[in-house]
Amino acid sequence: IRDTSGGDVRIQGKSGEESIICNDDGSVELYYDNSKKLETVTGGATVTGALTADKVVYNKGAELTISSGAITVTNSYHEVDTESDAGSDDLVTINGGTDGQLLLIRAANSGRTVVVKDGTGNIYLHGSADYSLDDGSDTLHLMLIGSDWREIGRANIA
Repeated sequence: IRDTSGGDVRIQGKSGEESIICNDDGSVELYYDNSKKLETVTGGATVTGALTADKVVYNKGAELTISSGAITVTNSYHEVDTESDAGSDDLVTINGGTDGQLLLIRAANSGRTVVVKDGTGNIYLHGSADYSLDDGSDTLHLMLIGSDWREIGRANIA
């Protein structure tokens, strides 16, 4: 978004309680909770401090199909399916993502099992044990740390 008249640009959140102001000097100001200033960012600095939200919504990406043991994520939430709709397939590598990104994956089809392999590629799970997503309700929550996806939690419903 750009203001061609040379003034500041304000982007206001849906509730009206949060906003981002892009100043003509290149700095960015972040406000929350009825205009309480959270941070001023200049020169590509990283925002620090606490930010409170009523909910976090993971953007659901396209269904991903394993190809040669790998998927490439584009969002923070994906359903994963086996290659060629095989009954079972190993997931050893997750490509894509940004350091610090959270990722939630789940089985795309309850009739096919995605076996997430621990330590074979760049996925590291609790207890150094593989985890099978064998039901559409099963989920695995990961965080990208460096180039490794590390388990944060899982849900095995069935």
